[in-house]
Amino acid sequence: MTQRGLIRAIALTQACLVLSACVAAPSPEPVIVRETVVVEETVVVEKEVARLVEIVVTAPPLPVTATPTPRILFEDDFEDENSGWGRQYKGIKTYQDGAFHLTEPVTVSLTWAGHDDLVAFRDICVDVDVTQIDGPDDNEFGVMFRFQDRDNWYAYLISGDGYFTIRGQLEGEDFHVVRWVQTDRIRQGQATNHLRLVLEGPRISAFVNGELLAIVPDNRFRGGALALAVGTFDEADVHIAFDNLVVTALD
Repeated sequence: MTQRGLIRAIALTQACLVLSACVAAPSPEPVIVRETVVVEETVVVEKEVARLVEIVVTAPPLPVTATPTPRILFEDDFEDENSGWGRQYKGIKTYQDGAFHLTEPVTVSLTWAGHDDLVAFRDICVDVDVTQIDGPDDNEFGVMFRFQDRDNWYAYLISGDGYFTIRGQLEGEDFHVVRWVQTDRIRQGQATNHLRLVLEGPRISAFVNGELLAIVPDNRFRGGALALAVGTFDEADVHIAFDNLVVTALD
């Protein structure tokens, strides 16, 4: 029996308020213009002629601002088998076809792999592709973040049957920031999903395949390490591939 309970889905949308302003042109004003007039082809005189000259006033253009280039803190395409993913908790790790693979051969278990350069982050954006290679769809896999130690961490996890959660442990006790929720935005079965995790202060934002799933506050941990994670429930041998990991700063 799976440990997940289906609860009301969190669906948040973002709205953008677009403001526009225009400057009305004033009414035409009389302007005095001097003209030279020839009289009887010999006498030249000057006279003042009143004309209406239309004055057009336009709003100043908006300043052009350059799109900032994301500051990359870490990236790995997993082409190099010696790229540093040597620390893992239980489970089996391999490099195959330019991706990093984690397999959990034990039931009701969570395994993860870390990296020495992913140990001290606060406000960041994490992008990674995750692909279920084998095993039951009743599983969990994704990114552990603000990891302190094996008893204190968060994790953003999805499942092969279309659920997601944001959960963690505090002093070894499980807690949920978002309980398991099913969504059709997750590609099910042996498919690839793109995960994005945005951490800004106490605010945690989770995306899948470019779609926002949840924005939630939680202030238990404000910084820590990152890890790649795979978990099982009633059935073992969940096999997940990770690729195109990029960590950028929120400047």
